[in-house]
Amino acid sequence: MNFAQRYLDTDCGSYEEMQQRLKLRIPEKFNFAFDIVDEYARLCPEKRALVWCNDKGEEKQFSFGEISRLSKKLAASLYKMGIRKGDFVMLIMKRRAEYWITYPALHRLGAVAIPATHMLTKKDVVYRNNAAGVKMIIAAQDENILEHVDAAMADSPTLEHRVLLGGAREGWESFDELLSEGDEGFVPPVRVGGDDPMLMFFTSGTTGYTPNPSEIAVFDDYHGEYEVLGDPHVGDRYAHSFCSQITSVLKIPGRDLYVAMADRWQPHTFNTDIPSREHSGFLARYKDHRPYPRDFNTPTTADRRYTLVTPSQAVYNATYVFLPVVFRDGMPTIEWKDEWRLEEYD
Repeated sequence: MNFAQRYLDTDCGSYEEMQQRLKLRIPEKFNFAFDIVDEYARLCPEKRALVWCNDKGEEKQFSFGEISRLSKKLAASLYKMGIRKGDFVMLIMKRRAEYWITYPALHRLGAVAIPATHMLTKKDVVYRNNAAGVKMIIAAQDENILEHVDAAMADSPTLEHRVLLGGAREGWESFDELLSEGDEGFVPPVRVGGDDPMLMFFTSGTTGYTPNPSEIAVFDDYHGEYEVLGDPHVGDRYAHSFCSQITSVLKIPGRDLYVAMADRWQPHTFNTDIPSREHSGFLARYKDHRPYPRDFNTPTTADRRYTLVTPSQAVYNATYVFLPVVFRDGMPTIEWKDEWRLEEYD
């Protein structure tokens, strides 16, 4: 069974021919839950759909038949709670297997899923709730997540429901109970799909090529609290990471040396206060900014009021910065060097 042949023209004799002829054949009301999950469940219900495991040695396996049945049960319970087409549901579920039950459940209803990182703070949750009009949040059992969501409630007028995956908490519905009580024969009253929205993503908030100050943080647990040590850039006059943005820190094989690798989008702004002034302007410009309208009846792209590129914003001459990381009393530090050699750090 090859679903690719259903949705792709694959009869090509060469790679070049495929480049020219390859086309998608998407049904008018295509819906991932109905047309992929349920169809696999119909044709081969025992086919393995998902394997989940963790570092404790625990493992769960789900067939397409199970994913189909469980997502119908969850969709039925969410429908009873008032979730309808066009409602926004934020998912802070980390890497739990139940995400792949929730995802098609929302598709069945035409609700819009907003995947979100577990590192959101109160202000991040409030912003997303209000920018999208979030109606429900489904979150994993993690005290840090739950505290921030609870703290955001007072400033989130559209948020009606909180659903907890694992455990119990005052003010939260139980994901397990919703899943258990749902009707596995549930069929939504209206078929959704096609051009109906299904996902909304919030990016990191990048508004241009202006570099930011860097921060070093340490932690004992990947999922625990971080201790911020400060900006590692020594002598960075304008606090913009030497006019660059660190993307990676790599260890040099065979040496006790780390190198910070950074992008420098606008070399002409190095050793100037231009990035700092632009950053201050962005803060004022985007205060209380709502990036997307709630009305999806008329398809629209992102708000483009501030996306025009001026000559000073062009990045055709972008370059890279590679600087050694030196540890001083346990603090990683980065100093500017016009040039340096590996041999200097034996």
